[in-house]
Amino acid sequence: MITLRPLQSHEFAAFAAYFVPDYAAELVANYGISQDAALAEATEDLALDLPQGADTPGEVLMCILLGDQVVGYLFYALNETRHFAFIKDFHVLPPYQGNGYGTTAIDALTALIKPQGITQLRLRVAAKNERAHRLYTKLGFFPTGTNMAKTF
Repeated sequence: MITLRPLQSHEFAAFAAYFVPDYAAELVANYGISQDAALAEATEDLALDLPQGADTPGEVLMCILLGDQVVGYLFYALNETRHFAFIKDFHVLPPYQGNGYGTTAIDALTALIKPQGITQLRLRVAAKNERAHRLYTKLGFFPTGTNMAKTF
C-alpha cells in the first residue's frame, strides 16, 4: 500500500541526490543547455527553492512509501487563499515505475489536502516528458497554458 509521510531532515540528501541530476536531465532535454550548465542550474534552483532543506517554511516534501520503503518523492506548496496545491516535483524512482504507484500517490495527496479546503492540484510538466503527460491526463489534469523558450 502506498502512503505519504513528511521527508525528514536526514533524508534531504537522498532527495537532492535524485533531484539534481533528474532536473538537470530535464533542462538538457528541454532547453538544450550543456550538462555542466544544467547541473549548476539544478543545484542553484534547489538551494533557492529549499534553503532550509526539508524544513523550509511554506514548502512540503513528502516521501512516497511502499510499506517502509521510499519509492519516490512529492514536493509541493499549498496556496490556501486560492485553494490549490502546486506540485513542484513528483517522481517515482525507476525500479518502482509502472506499478501504479504514481496514480496512488496523487490519490493519497488529494485525500491529504482536500480536508484542508484545497480543491485543485496544479503542476508544470516538461514538454518531452511523455510518460508524465499520459499519467496526468489519465488522472484528469488538463492543460492550462504552454511554457515556451527562445534561445539566441
